[in-house]
Amino acid sequence: MKATCALVGSCLVGLLVSGCGTVSSMTHFGRETPFVYSGTRLDIAAIQDNSAELKRFDAKSPAHPAVDLPASLVLDTILLPGTLLAAAFRAMLW
Repeated sequence: MKATCALVGSCLVGLLVSGCGTVSSMTHFGRETPFVYSGTRLDIAAIQDNSAELKRFDAKSPAHPAVDLPASLVLDTILLPGTLLAAAFRAMLW
């Protein structure tokens, strides 16, 4: 049981380090870049191969967006209060 938990934990850490949609999208700020649930939206756009939506992010999508989607959803939910404030502040500036 310990070995299984260690293996699952190692796989999750490896996936998150290899490219998280939330981290990738939050490090690129542009006028058109969405803030709210940005990692989840980036993963969905990559899964759907929506090039127009991917251009809005100006960020590299994860190598395996379907695998990254649940982790991005959780992280985006945790960061939601901050991203709402950032989006409101950006709307006031532009």
